[in-house]
Amino acid sequence: VGALFGVVASNPMWHSALTPVFFLVGAIASGSALFTFIFAFFWENKNSEYYFKMLKVLAKIVLVAVLFDLLLEWAELSISLWMGTPEHTAGFRQMLFGNYWFVFWIFHILLGVLVPIYLLAVKRNAIAIGWASFLVMLTFIGVRLNIVVPGLVAEKVHGQALAYIHPRLAYSYFPSLMEWLVGTFIIAFGIALLYLGNKYFRLTKENNSAKA
Repeated sequence: VGALFGVVASNPMWHSALTPVFFLVGAIASGSALFTFIFAFFWENKNSEYYFKMLKVLAKIVLVAVLFDLLLEWAELSISLWMGTPEHTAGFRQMLFGNYWFVFWIFHILLGVLVPIYLLAVKRNAIAIGWASFLVMLTFIGVRLNIVVPGLVAEKVHGQALAYIHPRLAYSYFPSLMEWLVGTFIIAFGIALLYLGNKYFRLTKENNSAKA
């Protein structure tokens, strides 16, 4: 997916060698956070040595992935804003200060980066690691929105938003009912798979090899 965005030369916000890396690191961070959340809260034997040892390893993986993603984000933002060309900065300014500024600053930076880093690096107990992983997993929805939406709503030519007046040409975005339903279905389908997998394959039960 990142490669599809990265080769769109007509959109300077997406047309970057870092775009595919963003998606790859984001998948690692959100995927490891999901696994850690499930392991922290749904593992049966929470008093075993294996549980605490594995939880610490998973917490380190999530923390490193979040920090590395933040580093890439800082590199992309700082270089593009320092360069200052309107076609490169329009999308990023929309992301930082536009209609959805709260998605970046509150949903992503505060809840998806600062709070999880504090919980993973300072608290480091099972409950803190589980909630930090949940926040990372949940707020990566905002990370994807920050990549896609600002690149679409930013004007490529000054005054373009007023050139044609039509509901389908508006430079604003809010998820439609169908998009909410599709998103809800995907989440429900994932929960159903986890439930069935745990019911028939005992995914959250410690086996003999883990005890050894």
